[in-house]
Amino acid sequence: MKEHVQILVESSQQFLNEIARAIPLILGAFLILFIGWLIAKLIKRVFVKILKLGKLNWLSEKSGMDKFLKDGGIKITVVDILGRLVYWIIMLVVIMATLNTLQLTSARELFNQIILYIPNIIVSILILILGQYAAKFVSTSLAVVLKNTNHSIGQSPQVRSSDSLVNRNET
Repeated sequence: MKEHVQILVESSQQFLNEIARAIPLILGAFLILFIGWLIAKLIKRVFVKILKLGKLNWLSEKSGMDKFLKDGGIKITVVDILGRLVYWIIMLVVIMATLNTLQLTSARELFNQIILYIPNIIVSILILILGQYAAKFVSTSLAVVLKNTNHSIGQSPQVRSSDSLVNRNET
C-alpha cells in the first residue's frame, strides 16, 4: 500500500513540477502575443496614414479599384486592405515567435509554411491591381477610339449606316 501512495505522490509531484516549468513559458507567450499585437496595431495605423498621405486612396478611387471592391460587396478601401495585410503579416511573425517560446515544433512548422506562402499572395494582389489598371486603360482607349470614329458603344456600325441611308433618301 505504501508503494502505491509513494507512486501517487511522485507522479503528482512530477506533474506539478511540469506545470511549474510551463507557467513561465505560457506567461512569456502571452506577453509576446500582447506586445506583438500592440506593435502590429500601431504599425498598421502608421502604414495606413502614410498610404493616405501618399494619396493612394485617391489613386485607388481614380483607378476604379474602390468601385470594383464595392461592386464585389467589399465595404473597405484598398488602403484598408493593405493595412490589414501588413497587420496580419506582423501577427503571423508574432505567432511564430510565440510558438517558438512554447517550443511547439509542429505548429511552428505549419505557421512557417503559411508565412512562406505570403509572397504568393502579395504577387497575386499586385497582378490584380495591375490587371485592373490595364483593363481601365484599355476600356478608356476603346471608348476614345469609338467616339472619334463616330461609333457609339453598344450600337453596331451596320445599324448606324442604315439609319444614315434612310435619312439621305428622305432629303
